[in-house]
Amino acid sequence: MDNFDNGFVPQQPQAANVPPPPPVQPGYVPPQPQQAQPGYVPPQPQQAQPGYVPLQPQQAQPGYIPPQTPNFGGRRLDDDISFGKLLGLSIITCGIYSLIYMAKRSDEINFLTSSRGEKPLMNYWLVILLLSGLTCGIMPLVWFHQFSTRVGEEADRRGVNTNNFSSSTFWLWYILGSLIVIGPWIYLYKLNETMNSIANDYNMRGMNPAPVNGFPQY
Repeated sequence: MDNFDNGFVPQQPQAANVPPPPPVQPGYVPPQPQQAQPGYVPPQPQQAQPGYVPLQPQQAQPGYIPPQTPNFGGRRLDDDISFGKLLGLSIITCGIYSLIYMAKRSDEINFLTSSRGEKPLMNYWLVILLLSGLTCGIMPLVWFHQFSTRVGEEADRRGVNTNNFSSSTFWLWYILGSLIVIGPWIYLYKLNETMNSIANDYNMRGMNPAPVNGFPQY
């Protein structure tokens, strides 16, 4: 028998329990989308000014050489040897200190000129103690000529040759000046002043400094 005949009513699906919306407060006005102010102009992408040229990467100037880190060759040279000390100790030691001094200066000039590939001067002690006697004193003259030339060239290269030191200084003062006794000491004075200037410049600017205008470069 059909259930509808007995007055049976099927159950309906139960609705979800949803809370009622909150009551609207009296006088409440919902927010409206913001309106643009009269005369408002939104920002525009910035335009380049007429004639404006954007910065370009800086180009190196022709012939420009960037500064280099000074090369000191791992040593510092003595740049404050006084002539009074040289003269006094040479007299006290009967000339032995002057020999030590010359050996020291020749080693320094060999060190400085080695960066340019120049052949080192012959060892000073070998020239004085051995070759001088074998050549009847000729080899020391050749050596001093070469040494004085190198000192003058290095001083010129660094722009510190204020005494115009050269091989001519040796022949004029050390050889011809020996006739007036004090000539060799004048040579040593000029040599000491020039080598102090060279050593001081090296201690500040290194082995191969930038060229100095007005002086020949070797």
